[in-house]
Amino acid sequence: MIGAIPAAARRKENQHPARRTFQALRIEVNGELQVIEPSLQAAVKRLRPGGRAAVITFHSLEDRIVKQVFGKMASPCECPPDFPVCTCGKKPIVTRITKKPILPSDAEIAENPRARSAKLRVVEKI
Repeated sequence: MIGAIPAAARRKENQHPARRTFQALRIEVNGELQVIEPSLQAAVKRLRPGGRAAVITFHSLEDRIVKQVFGKMASPCECPPDFPVCTCGKKPIVTRITKKPILPSDAEIAENPRARSAKLRVVEKI
C-alpha cells in the first residue's frame, strides 16, 4: 500500500499511508463527487437575489468541481471568444465574491490542524 503513494507525498505528510486509499474508497462508495454539482445548483436556485452561497472544500477534487460550477454560473456564455457580441443569450446568475479561495491562516491551522486543507469559495446571486 505504501508504494501507491508517491515518495514526495509520503515525506510531506505525517499521516498513515492508508489514509488516502480509504478516502478514495469512501468518496467513490458514497458518490460524493457526483452530488456536488446538482447540490450547488439547487442551493443557488433557492437563494434570493443578494443571497450568498459559501462552500468549504477539503480536497482538490471537490474544490475543482466547486470552482467550475461557480465559474459556469458566473459566466455561462457559450459563444466563441472571438465573437464581438454574445449571441447565446445566457446571463450570469451569480457573481464571484472570492476569485481565489480563502485559505486558513497559520494561527487557525495551529489551533485546528484539520483546517489545513480547507478552501472557502463564495458566490452571490444576482
